[in-house]
Amino acid sequence: FVTVPLLVAIGNAMIEIGQLAAESKDVLDDSATATQQTERLTNLVASMERNARNYVTLKEGTTSRPSAAGLSASPTAAAASNTLALYESDQADFDESVSKMRVLPTDSAIRDQLARLSSVSKDVHRMLRTGATEESTKERFRLLGEAKDAVANGMRATMNGRLETLQENTRAAQQQLLWLCAALIPGTLVLV
Repeated sequence: FVTVPLLVAIGNAMIEIGQLAAESKDVLDDSATATQQTERLTNLVASMERNARNYVTLKEGTTSRPSAAGLSASPTAAAASNTLALYESDQADFDESVSKMRVLPTDSAIRDQLARLSSVSKDVHRMLRTGATEESTKERFRLLGEAKDAVANGMRATMNGRLETLQENTRAAQQQLLWLCAALIPGTLVLV
């Protein structure tokens, strides 16, 4: 009869270890998503900046040269339009990545930086549509880079914290299971 409560406790410890295994899968999935989306944001910001700067340069080139009456749009204007379309495609992908990161477990500082990322990227898009300058574009992308770095560092710290907590909980459950198994030995000897 002494062994029955110990066996129940061992069963509970095994269930807890199973729950920790499921939690570890969630943490690893979130970590992989955060890493993938952070890398994707880095690439998209670089592409968006390149396209924005090209667009500003091309747009300035079309406004400095008058077009001939009756002629179709200049090649420079068409290139500027294509570059803006590339920027808008990157912007849509950027928004998608930010949305995927918003559903991950984070703290308020990371959520604030994600909101800042969205706000600054939309601000750049508005500026491009309304007549951005090279200097204003450069400044906005500096802000965008800072927010992206803050999100990346915050996500890394959050995931590391979750993994450390998981390791501690797993270690404690393993230790508990070991002690319970050790406590079964005297009870088993009595029965024999």
